[in-house]
Order: sequence, then C-alpha cells, then structure tokens
Amino acid sequence: MSNAESFGGTYVGQQQQDQRTKDCVEAGLATELKEMIFSFRLDESSRYVQTAFDGQIMLRQLLMMVVVCLVCGCGVSRAKPNIDGFVPFAQDLQPLIGKWESDSQLALIVEQDGDRIAIRNPVNEVWRIEVEDVRAEAKSIRFVQRSFLMDGSTHPFNGVPCDCKISAHASDPDLLIYQLTSEHSKDIPPDTMRRAK
Repeated sequence: MSNAESFGGTYVGQQQQDQRTKDCVEAGLATELKEMIFSFRLDESSRYVQTAFDGQIMLRQLLMMVVVCLVCGCGVSRAKPNIDGFVPFAQDLQPLIGKWESDSQLALIVEQDGDRIAIRNPVNEVWRIEVEDVRAEAKSIRFVQRSFLMDGSTHPFNGVPCDCKISAHASDPDLLIYQLTSEHSKDIPPDTMRRAK
C-alpha cells in the first residue's frame, strides 16, 4: 500500500509527480513538494474542492516561481556595474578632469560631478572595476582600485587592491601620469595617458 492510499487519497500520476517533484526541487520549495506529492480526495463529491485545492497549489507555485525569477534573475547572469569613486572638487584638481587614453584605448574618466570629482573606469566585457578610498593630495588624486574578472575566473590581479595615483604632467596639459602599485607590481613605471579627443 502506498503512502497516498494509506491516507485515503489518490496517488498522482507518476509523470505528473515526477515533473512536480523536479520543479519543486529546482525551486527549492520543500514545503510545496510535500503538498504536491499526494493528491487527497475525500470522496467523489469533493471533486470541486480538490480542483480548487490544486488551483491554490498551482497559484502558490506560480507565485513562488515569479519571486525566484525576480530574486535570482531567472538564471541570467547580470554583470555588476563598475563602482565609481568621488573626491570633493578643488580648483587644483581641474587639470586632471578629462577622458584619458592608454595605448589608444579609453582607460580612465575623471569628471566633475556637481561639487565632486568622479573617478570612473570605462565599462568593458572583461573586467569590473571598483574605486574606493579616494582622496586628494596637493595636485593629485589617490585611490584604491580593485579589478574583478567578469567570468569569475582567476587571475593574479583579480580582487587585489591596487594603490593608484593620478597627477597632471608637469609641462603638457594633455598628459596624465597614472601610477599603480600592488602586491604583485611594486616596480611598474608610471603610465603616461593622453587626453582623449
């Protein structure tokens, strides 16, 4: 005698049960799984009650699937955006404002954002970049930058805090000096970036 029969109910068809079980397990809905394994019927006259009961279960299951899709994103991986850093605007920092290229590629955006200066990295498909601990020092800006590979793979720089300093070139206003140091790169010479046109 099956468990359903011992409770006086009718056993749900094997294929329907398997699909419902799979749906519940995938959604992590253990309580729904328990309710749906067996279909209870008190007698033939309770057919409409059973239909309403099944409708309530289906409605709850549909609602839970919508909630899971909204929370988890339906399995679609959405990339997190870059995180910008900010420092209060100061006239001494005006020469740093602009879009800066390295090796003919846009590499850094320094722009006035109201009464602040924003340090932004251009969005790309390989790295997500976070800027934090931004501070002005004389005529330069220092910040900590962390880069994360979008695909989750490993790399020596993945998530490593890098100390960065940007300062205006001494004689050319279209050049920016970008110094980066980290635990993996102590002796890298500064990068000279060119103002994007």
